[in-house]
Amino acid sequence: MGQVMHGSATPNLIDEGTIMKHFWKLMFCFIFSDLICGDLASGVAEAQEVDLTPISRPAPLPTYMKGVHLSGAEYNWGPTGKLGTTYIYPTTQEFNYYKGKGFSIIRLAFDIAKVQPINLQSLNQTELANITKLVEYARAKGLYIILDPHAYGAQWSSKLNQFELIGTSPDMPNSNFADFWQRISTVYQNYPNVIYGLMNEPNVQTAAQWKTTAVAAVNAIRQVTNTQTIFIPGSSWTTAANWVTSGNAAAWTGYKDPVGGPFMFEMHQYIDFDYSGTHNTCASGYGSSVLTAATSWLASNGYKGFIAEFGWDNVHGVVSATCQTEGTALLTAMQSHPQQWAGWTWCCSGPWAGNNGVNLDPGADGIAGDQPQTAEILPDVP
Repeated sequence: MGQVMHGSATPNLIDEGTIMKHFWKLMFCFIFSDLICGDLASGVAEAQEVDLTPISRPAPLPTYMKGVHLSGAEYNWGPTGKLGTTYIYPTTQEFNYYKGKGFSIIRLAFDIAKVQPINLQSLNQTELANITKLVEYARAKGLYIILDPHAYGAQWSSKLNQFELIGTSPDMPNSNFADFWQRISTVYQNYPNVIYGLMNEPNVQTAAQWKTTAVAAVNAIRQVTNTQTIFIPGSSWTTAANWVTSGNAAAWTGYKDPVGGPFMFEMHQYIDFDYSGTHNTCASGYGSSVLTAATSWLASNGYKGFIAEFGWDNVHGVVSATCQTEGTALLTAMQSHPQQWAGWTWCCSGPWAGNNGVNLDPGADGIAGDQPQTAEILPDVP
């Protein structure tokens, strides 16, 4: 979701609308459903699992992936914090709920600073254990999972004790980011249900600058595995509607994975007037038009894209007629071009996402059971 970065791009400097959208500091669980406050370490069940074996060919993905972004682990950025008090991981009950609705993929946001608090050093084993519990549970449930360091093109500098822009700050070279991804991919290289989402919404670096950073990370991952899919975002919030005009299309035209491994371009697309996802209204005509240029570029270059963030609000439990129309049109625009679009994840839900108008968790916005938008997107879920 679009946010405003300032100064050294410290991620916790965000605009007021986005603070309200995400309810960063909401520190309680909903009482409406056991879904929200379930035990993270619940027993693994079901047999429809993704096979876990060392793989020598690209991990097969569903033909068209449909899922949800789960927030919580990225809250209150920085290497310190108390799990359950200042940040939280999604629950296995949430995974159960969305799997039961027919979703096939989860986007798991996390804080890069907590996972690697010291640059070029070992990963935090406690945080890895929290992530791995969910990766393994997703595998056992037959779910794919996108690992999403949710830091807007920045990385924690253990030297300066703050976030710095990757590749443009002298204290955050691309080699630091590459090191992070080489370590992460080493941990999860044998999980065919894992997709590496390089970074959430870079927005300060130019398209060319960000490409240099992203390529360094891709190359580091490919030193470990050539079988897992990598989601590559662009700059300018990686917005699909602006993919061509932002310079992302020009920067990435002709790109090839260094070892021929699978990759897709991650884009985000909201249908409020400025594409930010921070308003509770939708713009007429956007649903059918915002993907047109990006779709054409993907087709011309033989690439695939994935919409990792999209959504529209309900207001006091009601979705406006405009949002219903434009939301359906957006889904249709993706579904009708399966050679260009590999699917989507709705944003944003999660145990602390609260009454943000887009949280699909049962009990959100005081609405028991399914949320209004859930019924609207379910026809697009097989």
